[in-house]
Amino acid sequence: MILKSHALLLFPFLVSLGCATEVGGDFEPSCDNGQCDTNSSRRRAHAEIIRDTAAAAGLDNAVLLAGIGEVETTLAHCWADARWACKGPASASCGGGPVIAGSADGACSLKRGGLGMFQFDAGTHNQTVNQYGGDILTLEGNVSEVVPYLITRAIESVPGVANEQEALAWMNSIRIVDGDPDFEAWLEFISWRFNGCKGCTSQENKYRKGTHDLQEELGADFWGSAGGFDNGTNDSFIGSDCAADPDVCDFTADGVEGECLDWFDANANALNGYCSLSCQGFCPDQPGQAGTFCADFRNAPGMCATTPNSSNGFCDDVPGTVLQVVPRFIGNSGATPVWKGVCAPPGNATACETADGQGGECFDTDTMECGGTLHGGLCPGGSNIQCCTR
Repeated sequence: MILKSHALLLFPFLVSLGCATEVGGDFEPSCDNGQCDTNSSRRRAHAEIIRDTAAAAGLDNAVLLAGIGEVETTLAHCWADARWACKGPASASCGGGPVIAGSADGACSLKRGGLGMFQFDAGTHNQTVNQYGGDILTLEGNVSEVVPYLITRAIESVPGVANEQEALAWMNSIRIVDGDPDFEAWLEFISWRFNGCKGCTSQENKYRKGTHDLQEELGADFWGSAGGFDNGTNDSFIGSDCAADPDVCDFTADGVEGECLDWFDANANALNGYCSLSCQGFCPDQPGQAGTFCADFRNAPGMCATTPNSSNGFCDDVPGTVLQVVPRFIGNSGATPVWKGVCAPPGNATACETADGQGGECFDTDTMECGGTLHGGLCPGGSNIQCCTR
């Protein structure tokens, strides 16, 4: 390994610290006989999730993450798209089919491989799910864990990085240029702290190639912050109130112009609306803003919705909306079916019914409180989507 002026100080005691919850390096993707996922629309959709999830976490240089995913699993998440791997547990992102699982820890029957696109591994499959939660099996959940993991490892390993802000600043500053000291230091870091291969030039070069390949495949414009977002003159975003003036939605994302999604509330005799974007599969996120979701609303399929969090009072601060579970609008995106609780116009609830005929509504238990009885297995989506009866 050639040490550059900004090279990492690879202290031996950190190796055992990093191995407590291993990530990456579980197997070598085999692309013989067309076994690797080469579906361009699916790869782009997965890359969009990486890009936008990273941006929401404050990391604008998301191609670094994509390079990792390319090396680990060729950006695949489901076993159906990577049949050279072992079968992991069922995943909502895979239509209920198995998630991709690693094979380097023994026979597939032992169920000890890493899980998902980024190969999170805390022992057996069950131990990994217990460590990270059930969302690690979804594509979005798997991607969401990568940035926090890298931040923690950077604080432990990179000179001059002592907190989250400094870790993000370091990663955001890295130029994807061979020979650049920071890029070379990143390759050393990721080969060791993500893959577990300390001082392995061959592994560093795999990450080098994977990063360059994704940058070239999708282009610099794609990897721009949140896909080329322009907030216009009103600092509005998805979820901003536009009932009084639809022109406030003057932002653009990937060349798509914002628009006001409005509806009339007869009970309150009031017009409500929030800023949105037309979408297929995915919507852009922005740092400091609530997350977004491409919703299949009954009267407006394929419109971006804001998701509930503390910044919008869990939908209380989005006038006229109701926290309801809705399906993703997939369109031509190649995205997987997902159901999520969002700030929605009234009338978009997903209904459910128990075996004894009790009618209910599907709740996203990550963000919604039932106030009644929850029943699992009666709603589409992951284990967090449950039927609430009252």
